[in-house]
Amino acid sequence: RSTDNGDNEPEWAIAQFVERLRYLGSKINDASETSKGRHAYRHLPPLIRDRLPAYGAQGPALENLCADIEALDHTYIAKIAAQQERIQSQLDSITRFSTQSMQSNIRPQRVGPQLRLMPTNFATTNAFTTPNSFNNSNEPCSTRALRPVTNNVPYGTDTSKNTNLPTNNSFEATPDGIRQYETAVGKWFATYGADGVPNASRPFPLTPGSPSPGSGECWRCGHKEHYKESAECFHNNPLPDKEQQYRRIVGASILNAVRNVRTTAAFHIESGTFDEFNRNYAFAPDVQEAQYEDYQDADIFSGNDLRDDL
Repeated sequence: RSTDNGDNEPEWAIAQFVERLRYLGSKINDASETSKGRHAYRHLPPLIRDRLPAYGAQGPALENLCADIEALDHTYIAKIAAQQERIQSQLDSITRFSTQSMQSNIRPQRVGPQLRLMPTNFATTNAFTTPNSFNNSNEPCSTRALRPVTNNVPYGTDTSKNTNLPTNNSFEATPDGIRQYETAVGKWFATYGADGVPNASRPFPLTPGSPSPGSGECWRCGHKEHYKESAECFHNNPLPDKEQQYRRIVGASILNAVRNVRTTAAFHIESGTFDEFNRNYAFAPDVQEAQYEDYQDADIFSGNDLRDDL
């Protein structure tokens, strides 16, 4: 073993491995050489197994397998393995950042335009409508349910929807919280108008008791654990249109950030330029926010898609 050049360490390690493999094979007397080689081949790491010749259905003899393993460029294989570990570490960091952002639900300070009067025709053309549960004047506000699901269980008390979920803490699902929410909605429309588009710098107020945006919730109804366009989604009362737009923009921004980093890193690994990419790349938390116009081609009532694999 060379102690002066670290590049020889993979070759030395593989020589030890092959020597051990031959020794163990010699101790097994009740199996053929092909059976021994086939069994050893199946247990090799993918990085090595994928670079060996195609042996056919029967598999290689043990001695042939050992010779082919020794002939591989193990220094290069070790470099690829180290690159994969680094990119996985970066992906884990991005996942932790996204999770922390969703849980903290930090709202940026807004420096927006001065308050302006609402258009005179706003009440008749683009009036904001609260969920149906807010409009039942015959029922006391303290006992009304927010966005009831099909079994008429209130959203805030449905344990299947609230287990370990990040929640919107801006407005509580109480009579006082609902009044504060409706006041905030009125101020938002007074500031940005009926045609205003919500984004990270001017978030639309969230329905009391609903999950934080970007937490995997349905963009149409605010509930979780169902696919888009499912029967459960269409049985729930829809969120206000502006809130649906805001939740879609937040969710799409998080998905795009993770996908872009993973795709770029995979390309550099395949092309052998990951070291340069790893030196120059830094994940910026202040990713440029997506605009609603980028997603207007999608159906605004389609919600999220839990089947979308990151």
